[in-house]
Amino acid sequence: MLNTKIESVARVHAPTAVSPSSILEEAGIHNYDYPLRWIEENTGIQTLHHGNIDAKPSSYAIPAIEKALKNFSGELDEIDAIFYCGMNRDMQEPSTAHIIADKIGLSAKLKLDMSDACHGFTAGIMMADLLIKTGQARHVLLCTGENASRGTMHIADRFKRKELGKDDVKTNLGAFTVGDVGAAMVLGPTDDGTGFQTIDPVGFKSFNSNNNSKVWPACFVDWELNAFAMHSVWISLETIKMVVNMTPTTLSGAGWDIDDIDYFVSHQVGRSVQEHYLKKLNITKDKSVEIYQDYGNLTSASMPVCFDLLGEAGKLEKGTKILMNSTGSGIVVSQGLYVV
Repeated sequence: MLNTKIESVARVHAPTAVSPSSILEEAGIHNYDYPLRWIEENTGIQTLHHGNIDAKPSSYAIPAIEKALKNFSGELDEIDAIFYCGMNRDMQEPSTAHIIADKIGLSAKLKLDMSDACHGFTAGIMMADLLIKTGQARHVLLCTGENASRGTMHIADRFKRKELGKDDVKTNLGAFTVGDVGAAMVLGPTDDGTGFQTIDPVGFKSFNSNNNSKVWPACFVDWELNAFAMHSVWISLETIKMVVNMTPTTLSGAGWDIDDIDYFVSHQVGRSVQEHYLKKLNITKDKSVEIYQDYGNLTSASMPVCFDLLGEAGKLEKGTKILMNSTGSGIVVSQGLYVV
């Protein structure tokens, strides 16, 4: 059976860099005895990138797709599927994948949206892997466009209008930690064009997933009911526990142990959870790809952004081994092993 490899990856961040404290000040959070630099000091997030709050998610996804396609060596008509994996969509129907395909001129046979909160892009990777391994798709384009600042400013406005008050601060602070970004990845088979796997053991080796749906109230967004909550401690404790328990099984899927890992690529919500992963999994900081300081929580885009940063830094050398750790509200955890 074929393996699936990353053929190209790209990211595009929103143009305006803002500090979390400036957003808290605009929201008037300091009126409720919360210091303006609470997020910077407690999560390590120093900068967020925000764009036009009225921008459609596809407007972030398309520039990233265009960058990724420039580094794709195949023909565009070899892309048989497009999965849009963002948390927000351009509209209720049709799927944002159709809108994107029309705007960039791709005629893939399968175009659909996959939504699974911050875990959405990894869900897309796993689905693409199955299509490619079974020969149902030659190449798959995954993309996301996150206009998270729209929700941020909505929550900020609710505090300014006194619709939310002191008792709501703790469960709404998560809204001030997210950034706007577009990301894209093209996946293809590890073969030489004959249908046989190449000798080099590259690509995704295995995946391991689990979930605990009883924890869904810990983090949710329901704009129809104007409801939002992120119980950070609750969801973090449950997620860390699942990640630590799953990792030995994930590694054994390829006969690896933790010392074989060159880089740990993880979805990130802030410093505390990331440092707990490293400590409990015995991963040294030099193997950790960290994005939360400069970009905050990038929701569904964390995986492709981390891979793009590694490539940009020249760290994706042949044979590099990566442990992927993707999490999302629900809660869900998926881990994957990848060899460059």
